[in-house]
Formats: sequence, C-alpha cells, structure tokens
Amino acid sequence: MILIQINVIKYYLINYLNNDIKEILFVIGPEGGFADTEIAEVDEAKNMNRISIGRRILRTETAGMTVMSIIMYHLEIQE
Repeated sequence: MILIQINVIKYYLINYLNNDIKEILFVIGPEGGFADTEIAEVDEAKNMNRISIGRRILRTETAGMTVMSIIMYHLEIQE
C-alpha cells in the first residue's frame, strides 16, 4: 500500500516502481492533507510506504490521474 504525500524525502513514486511490485494500492488524502495519526499508522505498518509524486499540491480529483499516468508510463517503458 502506498500513501501519497507531498515532499516526502524517503521515496518518490518512480523510484518505488523500480522494484518488483506485483500490485499497488495508493491512497490520496483530502485537500487538507492526512492527519498526524493517519501518517503514524502508515509509518508503523510493515506493508505500507509513504511516497511523493513531487512538490506540487494537486487537487484530490487530479492526483489520482497523475499517479495512474506515472504508473502507466513506467510500466509501458519496461516492455
């Protein structure tokens, strides 16, 4: 599971996709961002990572399309 956040230094989406990933579930938060408790739950989970898609703040309705575009592009150039 992937939690999409702004300015996360540890991982960027494109770096995460370079691994042998079999399935992806990404979570895009509300326009106000995730609550500190939600972020803490992700940090404690073993099968979840916080990643960034860049420094831009995207609207909730466009963030999903952006993430899917990055994933689709990456998967297509690997073929």
